[in-house]
Amino acid sequence: MRLEIRIGSRSGRRWHDNLVRRLRALPATDVSVTLIPEARSKERDRLERLLWLERRLHGLDEGMLADPGLSSTPPAGDIEVILDLTADPVPGSWVVLYDGRSGEAAAADALRAGRFPLVSVVDGAGTVRAVGRPGSELPGLLATALADIGVGTATLIAGAVAGSPFASPADADAAGAASRTRGFAELAARRLVGAAIRRVYRMLYRAPHWRVGWRRLDGPDLLALGELPSRWHDLPDDGYRFFADPFPFEHDGRTYLFVEDFDHRVGKAVISVVEWGDDGPRGLPRPVLTHDVHLSYPFVLEHEGEVWMIPETSGARTVELYSAVRFPWEWERHSILLDDVEKNLETVRQLKALGVRLSIDDFGTGYSSLSYLKRFAVDRLKIDRRFVRDIHTEPDDAAIVRAVIQLARSLRLGIIAEGVETEEQLAFLRREGCEQVQGYLYSRPLNVAALRSFMSRHRSTT
Repeated sequence: MRLEIRIGSRSGRRWHDNLVRRLRALPATDVSVTLIPEARSKERDRLERLLWLERRLHGLDEGMLADPGLSSTPPAGDIEVILDLTADPVPGSWVVLYDGRSGEAAAADALRAGRFPLVSVVDGAGTVRAVGRPGSELPGLLATALADIGVGTATLIAGAVAGSPFASPADADAAGAASRTRGFAELAARRLVGAAIRRVYRMLYRAPHWRVGWRRLDGPDLLALGELPSRWHDLPDDGYRFFADPFPFEHDGRTYLFVEDFDHRVGKAVISVVEWGDDGPRGLPRPVLTHDVHLSYPFVLEHEGEVWMIPETSGARTVELYSAVRFPWEWERHSILLDDVEKNLETVRQLKALGVRLSIDDFGTGYSSLSYLKRFAVDRLKIDRRFVRDIHTEPDDAAIVRAVIQLARSLRLGIIAEGVETEEQLAFLRREGCEQVQGYLYSRPLNVAALRSFMSRHRSTT
């Protein structure tokens, strides 16, 4: 297929560039780009000013709404299909409609009215090739919601061109369709007032305010009791900051507690640590790691005599590894394990569009984020063998396995348990609803010839 994509010269977005890359990756598909001259419009200027204001207020970058600097590329031959993404598409072309209208302004109008638009990909004959209603993790912000709709639109287009069917969601209810579209000035005023109110509220009331609780373990633990026991102590704070996400770590015979240290006055957190004794904390947590973005979830590990930390740095769209220079008080960044999470998310979406299924291995260990679990759209979780090994002797391991299975069910994901070696482990997992298992109970690792023999015997008995 020789496909021409028409984009307004002033309307290019990063998701357009990603769409072109996705379509060029499809088999037997030649994609050219034509930039259509556009006059400057007051409506678009107002939209861009509102997007700029939201990004400034909330510390966002342009993301998928950035201008990628697209340029026209000539086709390799006669064009078979035109995909027109402008607000005024040419007759006979494939178009994208947002609640029945073409162009980004139509999507923005729906968001300003408080609803997500129904996105339809329609071919030149008027046949709907794909339809969906993309959502957003931050629906209250036009800057994020419009970007997420763009990414969803690219997925719908890629599926339509590749011939992958998409299910139609239910039509919007009458109330949603009739909702009032707020003007750009009204939205801008709301954003400014809302940001000011949230800032004053945090400064005056210092809320929300989390606490880290601790107690001496002199009886059944929390999982065994099934309820929150009494005699808890709070890790003290000064009222202007709170501590959260505790991570205890033992090193050289001493225990340290790493925490998220959130300062209400600046609206972001650093990583702090306090040494822990038999009677609780020895002093107050001290900041040991700062960043330009909010830090949380300090995951600390030791490997080959060195201590490492991987904090949550999603505000920078990175996953970063830090090494201890002087444990636990001094750290330096060793490397960036994952850079530009949005680009990696787009790679995953492209793989998903090609039919690749994704699993998270050794789930429950190492560094993981439930937000990434959702955003990377995995298909299956694999329970790490260390939790399976002692499920009949360690109540905590059994509880963790149950929790992971329930999480997979709630997210409608597949689940597979690793390291199953006994019939008792298998029976437990079956009772809890685990779909698949792997381990020495069935076979140890085999070479190719032995695997063929094993599979042949297995087929003959099933």
